[in-house]
Amino acid sequence: MTHDLHDDLRRIWKMSLVLAAGMLLSMSDEARAASTFDFESPTYASGSINGQDSWTSSQTDERVLTSTEISAELTAAGLNPATPVHGGDQALLLSGPGGSSSAATIHSISGLSTANTAVLDFWARPLTSGSDGSAIGPNTGNVFIMMEDEQGSSGRATGVRFGPTSIDGYSTNWVASSVSWQPDTWYNVQLVANYLTKEFNLSVDGSLVLSGIPFHAADSPGLNQIRVFRGGSQAGMILDDVSVVPEPATGLLLILSAGAFGLSVVRHRRSR
Repeated sequence: MTHDLHDDLRRIWKMSLVLAAGMLLSMSDEARAASTFDFESPTYASGSINGQDSWTSSQTDERVLTSTEISAELTAAGLNPATPVHGGDQALLLSGPGGSSSAATIHSISGLSTANTAVLDFWARPLTSGSDGSAIGPNTGNVFIMMEDEQGSSGRATGVRFGPTSIDGYSTNWVASSVSWQPDTWYNVQLVANYLTKEFNLSVDGSLVLSGIPFHAADSPGLNQIRVFRGGSQAGMILDDVSVVPEPATGLLLILSAGAFGLSVVRHRRSR
């Protein structure tokens, strides 16, 4: 009896491990399709983001700058020059005149157009009003980061903005979260887009603040690009350590859960 039980346990675990190994191999393939942007040298040089690491930008003031250069910009605008980057020595400063979503900074994303789930993760420091004549705008908020399919702005699944007061998610309209952003503060923002349910979740600093919110474009099939822009005359923000990845861990957890369930069934039957 004990011998048979051990054999059953070994078979169940072996099956679970084989399935988990396959999932891990799949994760490795997807990981190669993931995109990360740290804005650090030598990949990025100080200057316009346009043309660097396959970024395109219609705004000359969307610049990769060193921490010293960003601090100088903040000082000139009458803002706090401390903590100008999240990590490393460079970040992307979104300043300049702002405008519509067509005046944007865009990066195409490879390998995720058919992924069931895509995760956009980034660190951002929203800026408050700068002084007259500075590159940093006179108004607060309204800086946008969007997840789009191959149709671009008309195929926008969802996005995040630092609004006039709160960090908001993009559905058919902007949905305010419970997080009111503060100046001189870095925020870790994670947007999880589920292309099966056509819904998204928004987390800020590791806490879920919006859940199961419908896509803006309900028929968006997958992720092809991210778009960053700011509203006209808005203050802008500093962006750093951006990543766009699939979320394969759910399937792995299901496999391991199934294995655990099988073990419990065997134990129950053998104990009868």
